[in-house]
Amino acid sequence: RPRGVWQQPMLAKGGRLYCLWNQQASKEALHHGLVYGRYSDDAGETWSEPEENKSIPRQPMDDPKGVQLPNWCNWQRPIRVGEGGRFMTGCTRHVKPVDVETSPGRPIGSWVEFWQYENIDANPEIRDIRITVLNGGEKSLSIPIPGTDRFCCEEASLVKLPDGRLFALVRSRARHPFWSVSADGGRTWTAPKPLRDRSGRAFLHPNSPCPMYDLDGCAAGSGTCFALVHDAYDDSIPPLGLQKRGPLYFLRGTFDPKGEQPVAFEKEGVFLPLETDNSCYSSYTVADGERVLWFGLRKHELVGRRVE
Repeated sequence: RPRGVWQQPMLAKGGRLYCLWNQQASKEALHHGLVYGRYSDDAGETWSEPEENKSIPRQPMDDPKGVQLPNWCNWQRPIRVGEGGRFMTGCTRHVKPVDVETSPGRPIGSWVEFWQYENIDANPEIRDIRITVLNGGEKSLSIPIPGTDRFCCEEASLVKLPDGRLFALVRSRARHPFWSVSADGGRTWTAPKPLRDRSGRAFLHPNSPCPMYDLDGCAAGSGTCFALVHDAYDDSIPPLGLQKRGPLYFLRGTFDPKGEQPVAFEKEGVFLPLETDNSCYSSYTVADGERVLWFGLRKHELVGRRVE
């Protein structure tokens, strides 16, 4: 049956709690859906009725015939790194082979755009929330898959740098996690490049989540952050094949204002030692000085682990 996925919680300055999500409204594959939401004025005890928000414009990768619903997912919660402290998050758009069979002519793959929620602090009704797609269409981030005519750029993690720029880390099918930086609030981004350590070595990574957070809190802009990568890739597996998601390594990053890659990362050790199934869909909180990374262990158990 239709279900809601990829929730986007946001707390307005006046205390209203919003939750938007991807509402599957058909039997099509995961990620096809509409933007729906509810809000609570009593800290989550009661909620408004679900309502659709229609402010997202159709993008070039969407079905031009309008038969298929938009295919999108937001895997990280919105954080206040947008213009004037507005909420912002990365959104992955997908076009899959089955989509092209139904409505041909589109390239196959995935792209990252960034959404800015313009008026959450004004306590709007769900239908009146204004969402701006900052870098839609040709400005969205894309990464070619080697040896194919497809693209794969997904699941952006986002931090604010001390100089005001935005730094994003994304996953790909091109052997590495990739990074990009924006100097204009997310409207334009540099071409994605492989993430490297201080020596210039590119970290390895399969098509798997590679979360990144500011150590002092998601919107802190502290100049210190951390990321989780596998640092492994099996070249014997074709680019479109499934890689093993083995141990995850903890990378500590520090702001490098003179570096082409504006965050310098060093691998500090194993964070999750499991030999497989490390799909780190995660969130991060800092409260009363306690830093906790929340993630689903093997996609079934919720775990909170302190980060130092």
